[in-house]
Amino acid sequence: MKTNARILIVMLLFTSISFLYGQQPAKTTRLLVMQDVVYPYKVDAYEKAQKDMNDFIAKNYPAVKWNCLQYDNYTYIYTVDLGDYGKIDEMNKMWQEKMKTVNQDDFKKYADQFLGTISQTNQLVVTKDDKGSYKAKDPYIKRNEAKFFHWDYFELIPGKEDDAVSIAREEAAYSEKMNLKMDYNLWRVSMGQNTNSIIFVSWDKDRVNFFTDMEKDNKLAGKEMEDMDKRFMTYVQKFEHWNGKPRPDLSIMDMSTANK
Repeated sequence: MKTNARILIVMLLFTSISFLYGQQPAKTTRLLVMQDVVYPYKVDAYEKAQKDMNDFIAKNYPAVKWNCLQYDNYTYIYTVDLGDYGKIDEMNKMWQEKMKTVNQDDFKKYADQFLGTISQTNQLVVTKDDKGSYKAKDPYIKRNEAKFFHWDYFELIPGKEDDAVSIAREEAAYSEKMNLKMDYNLWRVSMGQNTNSIIFVSWDKDRVNFFTDMEKDNKLAGKEMEDMDKRFMTYVQKFEHWNGKPRPDLSIMDMSTANK
């Protein structure tokens, strides 16, 4: 049940996470990720509610920007770039002050539209591991042109997170050595459920091109990459993967900078 609406979730999370970033360098890329698992038979109602809420937020909270992507399993994710961590407290104060001025009846009307559409909601913070991510010199496709996304989720054995990430960094360095063409980002869950987890995100033009291009890279990478994969999997206690697509119609941002 969704009674507080996303803007309040953002506000509360900014309050709870601000203490984490005082010592973090500004160049670190960190995202707030909000997930809604929607009842399949309520998809139309949910999407209408989200579009209406987006309009309300854009009008009343112009500083709020988020990018929406949708998994095939009726999960919608909304990512907020935390940017300069020194501004988090400032933004949180803005939410609190602005909330006093908005029409509370309008807010409740939009928030109530979500009732009965969501089976589960979750929030987490992820941090990009630059050394474990790979940016090809000549990629199959630029990220902001992608229409298909693939997420690999690995829940690691507690205490073995750094060992697994170390291998992931080896694989990224090897991908550069072999001049592979599929980009990907590695994200570490730094707050929320299962902070012993990491997520690989990759993308392509569409589903067919993704798996075709992945096979091309796998053949070029050969046995050495397979051996690294096997070593990596010795630290994994749970694995899931999802496919999905960008939803610019449910986003509040310039999509040319989206799709992290």
